[in-house]
Amino acid sequence: MFSLNVPNRLTLWLLILTGLLSIPHGPVAAALDWHDQTLACGAHLTIVDTAQKGYAGLVLYYPAGTVYATNQPALALMAPYLLLESETGDDFVAGLQELGWKLNFRTDLHGAGVFLAGPVEHLDAVFNHLVECLRTPADFDEGDLRQAWQAIVTRWERMGKREEVVMGARAEAAFYGRHPYHVGLGHVAPDPLISPRSVEVRQFMMQRYRAGGAFLMVAGDVEVETFRNRWETHLNAIPGVPAVSTAVPELNPLPGRIDHVNPTDNTLLIVKYPGPLGSSASSAPTTLLAGVLGQLLDRNITGAGLARSANVWYDFMSPGPRPLEIRVRNFHPDDAGKIEEIIKRQCQSIKDGGFSKFLVISAKDNLFEMLDSGTAKGNGPKRNGVGGLLAWCQTVAWQNLHFQDWRSSFESQLLGTGQERVQLEAQKRLEGASALWSFLLPEVKLE
Repeated sequence: MFSLNVPNRLTLWLLILTGLLSIPHGPVAAALDWHDQTLACGAHLTIVDTAQKGYAGLVLYYPAGTVYATNQPALALMAPYLLLESETGDDFVAGLQELGWKLNFRTDLHGAGVFLAGPVEHLDAVFNHLVECLRTPADFDEGDLRQAWQAIVTRWERMGKREEVVMGARAEAAFYGRHPYHVGLGHVAPDPLISPRSVEVRQFMMQRYRAGGAFLMVAGDVEVETFRNRWETHLNAIPGVPAVSTAVPELNPLPGRIDHVNPTDNTLLIVKYPGPLGSSASSAPTTLLAGVLGQLLDRNITGAGLARSANVWYDFMSPGPRPLEIRVRNFHPDDAGKIEEIIKRQCQSIKDGGFSKFLVISAKDNLFEMLDSGTAKGNGPKRNGVGGLLAWCQTVAWQNLHFQDWRSSFESQLLGTGQERVQLEAQKRLEGASALWSFLLPEVKLE
């Protein structure tokens, strides 16, 4: 019933950063017709004409990720499935496919919601249903709950068969200590596997799925002013209730090494270093550090033919502390030791100042291009059709749900960060004793 083929957050970050490091910049297109507005209820509304003729996309996104349900992450994972349920919910969800619309549910550490895209002639009908969900987010029955739980269990069963996913979840679990963030981020089932009760799910949704904390977006083949005038009165009639503020636990990483057996020949190396809060003064330097290190590893590992890809990123758009993470994919098992030494050597080189200021300039330029993509200054989707529109809407939603609160200070820090500041951040972040190394290798190489 559901189409779940939008890349997950991790995949999108890899695509974004790979593009940043390898794609030359083209000419900047004219600014999009873009409207931002805070509704009377407190929700943020964005309407964008992306010039995708014949298609429209919708987003309803909340600060309701697994970090806000640490005692039972399944609450956060199930909630997006239940969000669309109402008196006509079953007919609505089942009818989307007949209308040519695709529907995706997303839950990560700090956000969760629904993403839809399809033919523009059905935009008003689909948008009206989202508005009703914004008004009454927890309108579901026991049958809806069972169906949502089964969808989550089915996904866990499918993802749990992928050794790469299981290893990534083990790394997240080790890095976050007691907090079961990895259950949502890594798509693995909790132990024990217990279905939440309806009262628990409803309470979570009433706390986190509040109109005052929502991000609502309309994009595609849309006449912005006409659409806003048609819906503004209806939207501003939604009662405003702010989202409940929840403290994000401190990151308490456990350094060391994890070896995970892969029955196939696929190989993966994940290295995590503790990173700062997204809103902190260290966020911009850490992001540039990731960009510089990524260019060096791409040159010395991928460019040398030792692996298919070598990527580095730091998620500066999340409120909670996120690691600076290195991923090296598809290398020969015999080269694992050599790749490990290259990573350590390049990290030390940055700490010693052995990198060009032009790497910082390149990383900075690419970051601003990415940041512009989530505003009226950027370009629309790079791919035509429903899939490209959905992926672009998801990127914009990430930038607006949390990051908007510290975007201005981040950009100022980014402008003022030079080579020396990146070196100082490397000396602080790239401590060997604080790193977690995770290897996915064939069993014979782990004996």
